[in-house]
Amino acid sequence: MVQHIIFFISVTLIFFFLLSGFVQGEEFRSPDSEIEKQERQKFGQEGEGYPANKEGVLEFVETWRQAWQSKKLDTYIDCYARDFRSGGRDLDAYRRHKRKLNKRYEKIRVRIDDLKVTWTEEGAKVSFHEVYDSDQYHDEGRKDLHLVFVDREWKIKKELWTPAESEKKSEAEIKEKMEKVVDKARKPGKISEREVKGEVKTERDRAAESRKRIKKLEQSANHGNIEAQLTLARIYGSDDKGVKDDEQSFFWYREAARQGSIEAQKKVGEMYTRGLGVKQDKNRGAYWSVVAAAREGDSEAQNDLGVMYIKGDGVEKEPAKAVSWLKKAAEKGNSRAQNNLAILYIQGTGVEKDIGRAAFWTRKAAEHGNVEAQNNLAVLYSKGRGVEKDMEKAAFWFEKAAEQGSIRAKKILGLLYLGGEGVDKDVDRAMYWFKQAEQEGDDAEKGSESEQGTSLQQ
Repeated sequence: MVQHIIFFISVTLIFFFLLSGFVQGEEFRSPDSEIEKQERQKFGQEGEGYPANKEGVLEFVETWRQAWQSKKLDTYIDCYARDFRSGGRDLDAYRRHKRKLNKRYEKIRVRIDDLKVTWTEEGAKVSFHEVYDSDQYHDEGRKDLHLVFVDREWKIKKELWTPAESEKKSEAEIKEKMEKVVDKARKPGKISEREVKGEVKTERDRAAESRKRIKKLEQSANHGNIEAQLTLARIYGSDDKGVKDDEQSFFWYREAARQGSIEAQKKVGEMYTRGLGVKQDKNRGAYWSVVAAAREGDSEAQNDLGVMYIKGDGVEKEPAKAVSWLKKAAEKGNSRAQNNLAILYIQGTGVEKDIGRAAFWTRKAAEHGNVEAQNNLAVLYSKGRGVEKDMEKAAFWFEKAAEQGSIRAKKILGLLYLGGEGVDKDVDRAMYWFKQAEQEGDDAEKGSESEQGTSLQQ
């Protein structure tokens, strides 16, 4: 009989242990406290907005952690809401950022502990201590995940990260200043104990105020405020604030650059060229540097930018933009831009074909001494394209180009003198120009001698 009673008690104990979660090594979880019950009643029940179920939230967080650690990008990104933003990145940009990190790091380990769940009007806030390790990087600190319940699933709407290292650094700086103040206080008549405490409090307030300021700036910057974007870029690019982050600095400079900030465009060009905060790309660096100079009104840069948009050099081909920039430079008297614009009018690139406008800009460039334009204008007169055919004017402009060293012009001028076209027939002058062309070599200029040059000048 005693044996039966002992057996019954043992079975009963095992049954209760199973219910409590001790078997399989599961963590023991106590029933909801009275406060948690009140929170659940206040912020929602199953079927009313979201399920205030702590177990479901913790399960979601574990799915997120494992997906991050195992580099399952699709599962990881699926844990985030569509309107999620991080450091100025929207969800698509955040995906690209994480994909790049996954390729960079061979192994990733994410550990979290000290989890706390609180219910909010939108859903839940999960706060925990996080340790991140990879083969190249280590970081730890406190993270807050703000969750919302969308389509019957938890999603991360916002993340807040407080690095432990920066907190330690901040505390160390405050401690150092405290020690200096205390040393000063030990000297009679210098400073009172009340003043010492006041300075210590001020340093702590400054550190907290700095963090608040960055958060406010990020909110404004995310809404497209250029000044906020520039300020963040400068803060992250400076060693003075204790938050130096070249990638973040580049990100915010680029955001401002895209909105037209000349200062930001210059910095983006410089950072691309140096590979600072972004993979080095000298073509992109040159593009942004030229954009900045062009927007400041530099006609040479405006011409170069126009040519870049035609060739797709460091940027996608956009002929219409090319024409716009070339016009700006041409109207300022830049002869290369005037000649380039004329070529686009002849080709019908980025603008409707218009031989008359081509002749107009070719003449402008030729009058400014552009040797290519002088050759081109001579060809237009010789063929009557966009102007009345006039061999005398053709010969005049060929001679202008020849005097500046154009081998093509010298050869054609020799033929004109030999045949007496547009000039008096003169065999001696013909032989003079032929010899001049021969002395300088045939490789200096290529292409048909009677055709207009179509190479854009940069």
